[in-house]
Amino acid sequence: MLPVFTHVFVEPPTASARRGAKFLDENRPGWPHETNEATMDLGSHTKCPLGQLYGSFIRGYEVLGLNTIATVNLGFHVPLRFDGPVAKRERHADRLTTAWKEERRRRLAS
Repeated sequence: MLPVFTHVFVEPPTASARRGAKFLDENRPGWPHETNEATMDLGSHTKCPLGQLYGSFIRGYEVLGLNTIATVNLGFHVPLRFDGPVAKRERHADRLTTAWKEERRRRLAS
């Protein structure tokens, strides 16, 4: 079930990735086995978790019934507030990628 978000949370990437991983646990059980850590990249619409699971970020967004606020709060997308310098968006995407890889590893180890 999609959580209701009314605003974008300002928090570390680890928190949003944790929330997104829990969301996938509930809505796409087994997702860690369907994703590839080596190619995971939150800066890519095809290599991000939704891209790897659904073929593209947009397709996953549609299938799961997400909205823009939810994609940010669930760690599937770099927040719009990072529409400034490209380097700043890339750093956030890198941190978010690392957080998702950690969530994936945690689930595979349990």
